[in-house]
Amino acid sequence: MKTVINYLLLFLLFYSCNLKSSTKKKQSNINNFADTIKLTEEDDFKEEIYIDSIIFLIENTQYDISSFNNFRENVKFQDFIKIYTYDLKIEGTRAIIHYPIIQWKSKNGILYAENLAKYIECQFTKIVPLNTEEGLFLLLGNAKADGSCHRYYAYVIQINDDKIDLEYPAFSTRPFLCFCDGIFHYNKKKKILSFQLKNQTNHESVEDMFNNPETYGKFSKDSISGNKLYNKLGLDYINFRYFELKFDGTIFLIE
Repeated sequence: MKTVINYLLLFLLFYSCNLKSSTKKKQSNINNFADTIKLTEEDDFKEEIYIDSIIFLIENTQYDISSFNNFRENVKFQDFIKIYTYDLKIEGTRAIIHYPIIQWKSKNGILYAENLAKYIECQFTKIVPLNTEEGLFLLLGNAKADGSCHRYYAYVIQINDDKIDLEYPAFSTRPFLCFCDGIFHYNKKKKILSFQLKNQTNHESVEDMFNNPETYGKFSKDSISGNKLYNKLGLDYINFRYFELKFDGTIFLIE
């Protein structure tokens, strides 16, 4: 964290000295600064340093995330929400780690950003408005995991003007679901989220999947929600390789 603070203090000095520069020059200077803190294997807390610094740059320069080098556009919703990733190539079966950043605009048109990789390292492919009055959006994404599993995610976030909730309890007490080797689909008319396993067999232990810390992080410690999810989804997943969840306007119904 001390390294992050040092970088940000350096930027404040750097940016204040360039306030009178042309837009083109400021853009070049910002990208040059961002490149100096790009990820390297030697850096401690490399992901936190880089992502937090880019978020700081977006919010303090009001430059759109598309202005920064090294980031790839995943998906956007109108001109309101954009998700980009930094793709880090690594050795091993995963090959690439995706670090997603979400950017959104407040009612006053001010840009804000947050690090989605705090909980999920994937590339998002779709943004579904669930309830725009409540600021609820469903993010669908995927990523290669270790071994033979390709993970698919359904992640609900809540945006309230200049604030974002990355821990919105859409699935019992959890903000997201994750399964291997299948496809999530949301039917807007019926308000039903479904998952279809693509393979004839699955690579996961259904009894343990909702309590796996590698998948659910700190949310895996909540065994009560894990049991609820298993009781609701487990048998359908095992017997039919398919399940459905109904959205009631605020959450997906587990009970």
